[in-house]
Amino acid sequence: MLEAIDALEQSSENPLAQVLFGKREPTFDQDVYKKPLQLFNSTLNKSQKEAIQFALSARDIALIHGPPG
Repeated sequence: MLEAIDALEQSSENPLAQVLFGKREPTFDQDVYKKPLQLFNSTLNKSQKEAIQFALSARDIALIHGPPG
């Protein structure tokens, strides 16, 4: 497992690896925030809707941390 992590870190052309190992910042598509969301669950609160927009805007990776619900 450690060898796999080391190999991933050495793969300088892999954009995800670059973000995961702190070699560059993740990027986001700001146009996602301009489009209205079409949600399947209309009972989501504002924070949950913002988390969905955040995840959809991620070009590399997005991490959403919070309590279940």
